[in-house]
Amino acid sequence: MLYRANGADGAFVREAYRITRDTTWSAVDRRHVLVCVEKGIVRFGIEGHEYAAAEGDQIFIPSGSVYTRSPADHGAATICYLRFETGKPFSEVYRSEAYGEEGGACLLLKNHISGGKAALGLAERILEAVSDGRAVMRRMADMMLAELLYMLSAETVRSLENVRPSATENEKLFRVREALKYIRAHYTSTIGLNDLTECCGISKQHLIRLFRQETGMTPIRYVNYYRMSRARLLIRDRPDLRIEEIAQEMGYGNPHYFSRLFTSVIGQTPSQCREKVIQAESSDRSVLTRHAGDI
Repeated sequence: MLYRANGADGAFVREAYRITRDTTWSAVDRRHVLVCVEKGIVRFGIEGHEYAAAEGDQIFIPSGSVYTRSPADHGAATICYLRFETGKPFSEVYRSEAYGEEGGACLLLKNHISGGKAALGLAERILEAVSDGRAVMRRMADMMLAELLYMLSAETVRSLENVRPSATENEKLFRVREALKYIRAHYTSTIGLNDLTECCGISKQHLIRLFRQETGMTPIRYVNYYRMSRARLLIRDRPDLRIEEIAQEMGYGNPHYFSRLFTSVIGQTPSQCREKVIQAESSDRSVLTRHAGDI
């Protein structure tokens, strides 16, 4: 997918750290995430699409996206995580709209980008600036992040020049993205196929077929996956909440049904996930560079 944002309002580093992992991780992040692969190969699944990133590759994950990180061939990979915010949010766009009217400087990113050694060098400098902790270096980190994002935007533009999807492909993407937008906006409410077909303007069978082609899931399976991923994020951010409260936040009146569905989708009970999420977060944050909290 393609994402565009007005870059004139700036980009701000919130967290920057390096980890080496050979484990599977899934989440929904409230901030944009830029992953720079420094060594090894790591797989990312973003909204049902799979990407294998090697040394010199970057993975861009817009805020609110469902994503998983998993090892390739059970090998560990060293990756740099840059969590950041922008003055205005990224929005999904068609390839044909990539160069549309937009005031100010435009950032144009896709999920998988190959920025090479130059991008890795900038990521390393951002880590060093964040680690320094001084206010002037924090501002330097923001400026270097902007430089990195523009560099990757240029790489995105170059890659688009040779790929011109048909009108049929654009129509297919439009229908699925309308359904995805609806799910993200109404995931705490009851969502049925009728709701999705109404917002997309196509038949149930057509929607199911397009959804499977683009995400690898049926619409209702994706709804459950998205809800449980949001629940997992809530467990991570609010470990003090009771399961009943989490179920209510996700729109489930029956906590037992919620727990069964959570276990079916995530592969762990909510209680088990709470413990493992806390442990994993603690492990990841143990290598968080100094003063990289809310800069």
